Amino acid sequence: MPLDKFGNFSMLYGIVDGKDEDVETDKLPKEELIRIRKAPEKLYLQVGEYGNGVYGNEVLLGHGDVTNENCGKFVRYMGCDRLDLHVRINLDGKSYEGKVYVRMGFNYCHKPSCPKCFKHGFAVQLAERANARVQNYQNRKGSCEHIVISVPIKDYKLTRDELRKKAIEILISLGVIGGGIIFHGFRFATVQESIRRNVPDGWYWSPHFHVVGRILGGYSKCRLCKYWMNRDCKKGCGGFNDRAYWECYEKKGYYVKVLGARKDFFGTFWYQANHASYDKTKKRHQIMYWFGDLANRKMRVTPEKQRQLCPICKHELKPMLYVGCDSIVFNWLKHDGYFDYFDSAGRQAWVETEDKWYRCSGSSEMGENEVEVKLHEAIRMKDRVVVRVKEGHGDLDEYTKEELEAYDAYIEDLKEDHS
Repeated sequence: MPLDKFGNFSMLYGIVDGKDEDVETDKLPKEELIRIRKAPEKLYLQVGEYGNGVYGNEVLLGHGDVTNENCGKFVRYMGCDRLDLHVRINLDGKSYEGKVYVRMGFNYCHKPSCPKCFKHGFAVQLAERANARVQNYQNRKGSCEHIVISVPIKDYKLTRDELRKKAIEILISLGVIGGGIIFHGFRFATVQESIRRNVPDGWYWSPHFHVVGRILGGYSKCRLCKYWMNRDCKKGCGGFNDRAYWECYEKKGYYVKVLGARKDFFGTFWYQANHASYDKTKKRHQIMYWFGDLANRKMRVTPEKQRQLCPICKHELKPMLYVGCDSIVFNWLKHDGYFDYFDSAGRQAWVETEDKWYRCSGSSEMGENEVEVKLHEAIRMKDRVVVRVKEGHGDLDEYTKEELEAYDAYIEDLKEDHS
């Protein structure tokens, strides 16, 4: 298959004007290329709902319905107020003295179909478990590699199970003795990329697999090879790239490529999980499969619960309550920040709380969630009153006592309704 000047495959197999034929786009006139790009559904087999990430029963993660009204909602603050351990200055000269680290917590249902929870709920959970499994294996056997295996267009009509079995057989024949495999049904191209690579812009059907697995003998021979770095791989050297090209691509049409070395695979798993695809006809969605030495029947790993640690002192975060009078602004991307322990009025702004009802459970029953939210708000308002009295910013007079008693009675009624 020929390459264009950018190093991409330029031979595309598809349907042009209702006929099955091979189209070598580098040899087409400019007018013909414009015509094909305006009607990409004629060039690619069964694109489906073009650009929307839908192909038959295959759907991109996050393209379903929201599970319930609490998905993605803020539920609590997690922070660290150990000021004696925060007397530090980073390499940029920023001082953390008198600062409290706070992170926002959100409610996630961990369903791959939920558009609010798939990226920061489901994908994070999958990445944590998969990374723990791979790290456990690497500590005993050796390093793993990130591998991509692309499906030829002639096999586009196969089901995902058939494609996965075929991909695993090819990987084992190339010396991949075990790993985890994620199916991706779509690729994304911007307008500029679509013109450069002769593909539709947006999400288009292009099934491929991302694999994190162990290659027998390692990959260092090919990674450090001067011929491979100059794109002049020599046939018969016996390396992984030699086998992947001459024994796999030339004979079967499957293109296998090893990406750069990784020290940790959490980010890799998270990124690959948040734009995978699933079968919408099934109730349970299994995104990752393990095979070979990492198969479930050969390896059992119980991942530890991921602890949230303070980036300054490395202690575990605890539930916090904000009782200050200033407005606080968090990092919009990471939902965290460093804030002063005292507000502008000189009062303590952050206090530790042991409120067990501070977090919504994410139940699908709307009635239960409404009670939990009301209970959470009532306890929060009561804590504000108690903290202000303790700090000396208010008197425990008859009115305050009656207010606290009213809060206690209201909270008890809500707990009975919830139970």
